Amino acid sequence: MSENSYDVNANGKEGRLWFWFRLDYWSFTDACLLIADIDPHSLVVTENNKFVTAANLKGVVYDYLSDDHGFAIESEIILSEYQDKYNDLHNWLNPNSLSNYPPNYWIDLAISKKIHIPWLDFAIEMDFYAAPKTKTLLANNTKKNMSSNYTTDLMSILNQAADEFFNPRKVQDAKKEEVSEWIRNKGIELKIDISENISDAMFTIIKPHDHNPKIKRTEPQI
Repeated sequence: MSENSYDVNANGKEGRLWFWFRLDYWSFTDACLLIADIDPHSLVVTENNKFVTAANLKGVVYDYLSDDHGFAIESEIILSEYQDKYNDLHNWLNPNSLSNYPPNYWIDLAISKKIHIPWLDFAIEMDFYAAPKTKTLLANNTKKNMSSNYTTDLMSILNQAADEFFNPRKVQDAKKEEVSEWIRNKGIELKIDISENISDAMFTIIKPHDHNPKIKRTEPQI
């Protein structure tokens, strides 16, 4: 797990994503805040709905009313960015009804609109959320009569990426950014629009369980 993971906060307490993914449903407002990387329970606003206090899902609190003037200025800038992102998500994710929906509904909707979700990798890694490609492969495996040579352009790119970077295992693992960029470039070659979220999810699917670009091995591993 990376040092920037969402599993625990600075005080060692369980991360807020654990709490929110235990809920069966998210409201529209909560979904917009969560996808903006804001813990809904932390939000404090003025009468004019201006964000004055908020914590991200890693537990970092921003409060522009802080006594520390320098930190207050930094917090106000970040809170303004959070508010802009929330407002955008409020417009982009506007559902047909304001009913509550399961977390996967909101995540799938955000991915379909090519919205970057900061904690998506962590959610996939912790099995909070199954990436679209994972869902497709699992569904295909349940279809007994489906031909074993079935493929799509995205499946082909997924397999090519696995062979390019991890089969055989190199002396040093490729970084996530390198693999994701390679996947998106392959998409451009095939005239397929592969978003950053999708390429990152594909990387998560093919990376070895002990993936670590900082370690050099004595020899490649098969």
